[in-house]
Amino acid sequence: MGGIGKTTLARNIFVSPLVQESFDVCAWSTISLRYNAREILRQILDQVDEGEGGDLSVDELGDHLYKYLFGRKYFIVMDDMWTIEAWDRVRRFFPDDNNGSRVVVTTRLPNLASQFNYSDGLDLKFLDDNASWDLFCKTVFGEETCPVELEGIGKNIVEGCKGLPLSVAEGLVKPINGKSLEEAVEEYMEELVDRNMVIVENRKRSGKLKSLKMHDLLRDSIYLFGISDDYVLEIWKVSQLRHVITDDEVKLDGAYCLPNSLNEEEDMEVLENLQTLNNVKNLKFGEGVLKRIPNIKKLKLYYDASSKEDCYGLNNLHCLDKLETLRLVCDTRLSDSHLVQEVSFSRSLKKLTLRETYLPWEDMNTKIGSLPLLQVIRLEENSFIVSEWETMEDQFLSLMFLQIEDCDLECWITENTHFPSLEHIVLCDLSALGEIPLSIGDIPTLQSIKVRRCSDSAVDSAERIKEEQQELGNENLLVLIVKNL
Repeated sequence: MGGIGKTTLARNIFVSPLVQESFDVCAWSTISLRYNAREILRQILDQVDEGEGGDLSVDELGDHLYKYLFGRKYFIVMDDMWTIEAWDRVRRFFPDDNNGSRVVVTTRLPNLASQFNYSDGLDLKFLDDNASWDLFCKTVFGEETCPVELEGIGKNIVEGCKGLPLSVAEGLVKPINGKSLEEAVEEYMEELVDRNMVIVENRKRSGKLKSLKMHDLLRDSIYLFGISDDYVLEIWKVSQLRHVITDDEVKLDGAYCLPNSLNEEEDMEVLENLQTLNNVKNLKFGEGVLKRIPNIKKLKLYYDASSKEDCYGLNNLHCLDKLETLRLVCDTRLSDSHLVQEVSFSRSLKKLTLRETYLPWEDMNTKIGSLPLLQVIRLEENSFIVSEWETMEDQFLSLMFLQIEDCDLECWITENTHFPSLEHIVLCDLSALGEIPLSIGDIPTLQSIKVRRCSDSAVDSAERIKEEQQELGNENLLVLIVKNL
C-alpha cells in the first residue's frame, strides 16, 4: 500500500549510524513502476564509485558494480519495486560473499513480497484511530496538546488519511526561522527527496535542485482531485503567492485569472511576491495587470485567435523591470496580425523564447540585440520571417546561447565581433540557409556548434568551420552535425 511508511522506515534505517558504520558500502535506488535496469545500476554506481557509468550497457555497468562490491560488505536499498522482473534483471550483479551484506526491498504489493522467498520480511499495518491522532498531534503540535478549538478540524484531517502514517505526518508545513520562503521550500523539497516522495532528475552545478519528478503515489493522488473555477479565482487573492504553473495542455485564461480593470470596488490584491506565471492565454498587459504583478520574473504566454481583442498591450512588457525569462507563443492563425509586432521587451530579460511570432529579422537588432542582460535566445518555429539577417556591432553583448529552429532564414551575415560572449549555437531545420558564416568559428568564447537537419550547404559550412579551427590549433570547438533523416 502506498503511503503506509515503507520508504520512511527504510530511509531511517539506511541513514542510521549503526548501518552507516557497519557496512563498507551503502546505496539507495528507486525503482517505481516503469523500472529500467540500467538506471537502477547507474543510481547505485553514482553513489559508490563516482565517475563511472557514462554510456555503458547494462552488462557493463553490472560487471563494474559486481567487481566493486566483491569482497565488500554492502547495504543496498531498492525502494518501491513493482515487479520481480526488476530484481531478476540485476540480482546477478550483487555478489553473495556470506559476509553479512544486505539488500532491502520495499514494495506496496503483498504478492511480490512473497516471491522473494525470504523470511526476514516486515508487513506494515495501517494505524488505528488513536495512533493516527497521536502521530498527527506530535507532528503538528510537538510537545503541546491540540487546542480544543482545533480538535474537530484535526480529527477530520486524520480521518481523511485513512490510517496512512505518511499522509498524517506530511499534512502541514511550517516556516523555517531565519530563512526566506525560497530557502525554506528548497529545504522542504530536499526533505521530500530524502523521504523518496519526489525523485531528483537534475541538479544545478551548485548542487541545488533543478528538476524533479513525482513519486508514483503523489502523481496518482494529484490526478484524483480537481480545482473548481471559484478556487482558481481565490488563488489570485493570496498575497504571498509566488509561483503559478500549469501543464502545457491546461492554459489559464488571462482575462479570467488576471482581469485588467482597476475598479476600486474590486477585491484586488497586488501580487508583489509573484515570480512565475506559466501557461497563461491571451493575457492583456494593461495598467491593472502591470500593477498586480510588479515583480514577476518568469512568464510563459500564449495568444490565439479565439479572442476579439485588438491589442494585448505587449508593448507594455518593457514595464516589467524584474522580468528575466519570457516564452511567447502564438497561434499560426495570427501570422498576419500586428498583435506581436508591437511587442517591446524588458531590458531585464536574460532568457527569451519565441514561437510562431512571425517577427521581421530587423527586430532581432532593434528590439532584442540591444537587451543588455540577455544570455539565452531560442527562436523556434516561424518566430522570424524574411530571408536575411544581418547583425550589428555593440549588440548581443551578453548572449551565451543561440538557437534558431525552423525559420525562413536564407542569408545570415555577421562578424565574430558581433557575438562577444557566445558559447553555444544550435541550428535546426533550416532548409533554406545558404551557409553558416565562417567568421562564427573565430568567436573566442565559442564552445559548440550543433547542426540538425539543415541544408547541405549549411552542413558543408559547419564542416569547413571545424576544419579551419583545427588548422588554427583550436581543438576545443565541438561541431556536431545530424544530417537529414
